[in-house]
Amino acid sequence: MTFGWFRFGLLAIYVALLAGCGGGGGEPVDPNTQPTIECSSMIKSGPSPFTYPIYVHLPPGYQTSTTAYPVVYVMDAEWTFSGFSDALFRAGKQVILVGVGNGDVQALGRRTLDYSMPGAQAHYRFLIDQVLPTVEAKYRIDPTRRTLVGHSMGGLFTALVMMLEDPAQRRFANYVSQDGSFWFQEDVVAGLEQTLSTRTASLPVNLFLFSATQGGEANVRWVEPFRDLLVERNYSGLVLRYEAFNMSHGEMNLPSFRRAIDTLYPTN
Repeated sequence: MTFGWFRFGLLAIYVALLAGCGGGGGEPVDPNTQPTIECSSMIKSGPSPFTYPIYVHLPPGYQTSTTAYPVVYVMDAEWTFSGFSDALFRAGKQVILVGVGNGDVQALGRRTLDYSMPGAQAHYRFLIDQVLPTVEAKYRIDPTRRTLVGHSMGGLFTALVMMLEDPAQRRFANYVSQDGSFWFQEDVVAGLEQTLSTRTASLPVNLFLFSATQGGEANVRWVEPFRDLLVERNYSGLVLRYEAFNMSHGEMNLPSFRRAIDTLYPTN
């Protein structure tokens, strides 16, 4: 694992993401009025090591506070982190955002391996065995208020993680699946849900299921059957929120994120 953190101002986020985790720069910022962005990289252990960039958004005032903050872990950081960071800042959310990248903006094959079974199981272990302990040893994070967010294949991964987690030791309290690509592994999803139902009748989490309805890539016709499956199972403790956005697959990403964070982290 490499663990050299670099700090960026809000205006340098896009440059930093494009440049990767190789160094720092950008305009000086006042951490009491603007978020701080830090960057590192982490190598997944195992037979096929791969280096993943890690980006962290710290809300204004973090450095002078003693508070333990809720945290949002988001997949596909190359595409999602900048917009989500800006959304949190503009909405005044006192939330830490951790973006886990793919290592290469063109690493579509890596995404498919990591976000679907069986590779999703190894990627989940990477998150809970390496990313969470490393990040949460450095930052003041409330481990009872973790949220996992994913869009498209990442949305599939988020749902898989919810079903893979040990019911007796859940790491995440909230899951946000944005137009998840459930079509990619319909039978696997159904099988994991069946297995989960035999292990426990309790699922004490918040699940946001969002879908898109416009365009050929919209996944509404696969997201809704997964919703219906969970509703029929009637897990105790599950708070399931579903919303279909009259947008395309790509367009719904940021609006659905805003909807989730406004619900989870209302501003006073």
